[in-house]
Amino acid sequence: MASEGCLAKALAITVKRVAGERFEQVAKCRLAPKPAWTPKPAMIPEPGWNDPIDDPPAPELVSVDDDGDDIPF
Repeated sequence: MASEGCLAKALAITVKRVAGERFEQVAKCRLAPKPAWTPKPAMIPEPGWNDPIDDPPAPELVSVDDDGDDIPF
């Protein structure tokens, strides 16, 4: 979005310097209104890319013949 021009321009930036710090600190800034952004067709995701994932199908039940034999141990 930033590379497509959706950032507001800085109208004023106030910085302060702190002894021993390598960089200045931004104390205050005033921004222009954020421009409107319209995505390019290539940036619109395909339908279904973020749809909720359905529950996996339930496992198929398999019947076991029980002829009364005991477990051999």
